[in-house]
Amino acid sequence: VCSSDLTRAFFVSRSNQQLTEDQLGCTLANAELVWNPCKVPVDFAAPWPSAPFRIAVVGRLAPDAKSCDVILHALSRVQWGETKPQVSFYGDGPNRRTIRQLKEQLHLDHVVFEGHSPDILKIWEQNHLLLLPSRYEGRPVAVVEAMQCSRPCLVTYGSGGDEILEHEKTGFICPAPTVPLLTEALENAWRQRSRWQAMGQGAASAIRSLLPKDPCREFAHKLFKIFGEKHD
Repeated sequence: VCSSDLTRAFFVSRSNQQLTEDQLGCTLANAELVWNPCKVPVDFAAPWPSAPFRIAVVGRLAPDAKSCDVILHALSRVQWGETKPQVSFYGDGPNRRTIRQLKEQLHLDHVVFEGHSPDILKIWEQNHLLLLPSRYEGRPVAVVEAMQCSRPCLVTYGSGGDEILEHEKTGFICPAPTVPLLTEALENAWRQRSRWQAMGQGAASAIRSLLPKDPCREFAHKLFKIFGEKHD
């Protein structure tokens, strides 16, 4: 496969495109980025939750992608100070039993498992920050939805989320999903928690300037255009 063989190649993040090009050993000149649809209305304004601070991990319980193990080990090392934030995992997955066991092993009494929640808006009515230090991703819908709800996010480089966030302006970017680096990133974010609300407002403005009003319709138009070009 090389660039000349493709009419179009669609990706949801630059990191996915780069990885594919590296694996193929060629540049995909016909590559284009598209957006996944989200469940949050474009103009939704989520009120800022009252104290105490709460952190949400939104995604399936699958350590290979979502770094659930790294999150728990980092949470056991972070120096929070006098008070710890509640950290809530929203999601289900193949490793739910072992992840819960690791939480108990590490004595993380401030970590809770809420299971899968289809009500995204309710999650962000209760939480202040998204924690998603993925080992690999496309462009996580959870990050886009959190930003739409005016919440800052802590993500990793190469996860797609880093492509739509500005470090320490609209969120936090951890260099890699390792326990020492995530511990450091969490402590940095926690020191700046008084800025989270302003950062979240900036995140909402940033994502609304990037996200199409109807990603599905926009992608469909691209496909119809290709179909028409091929059959003219």
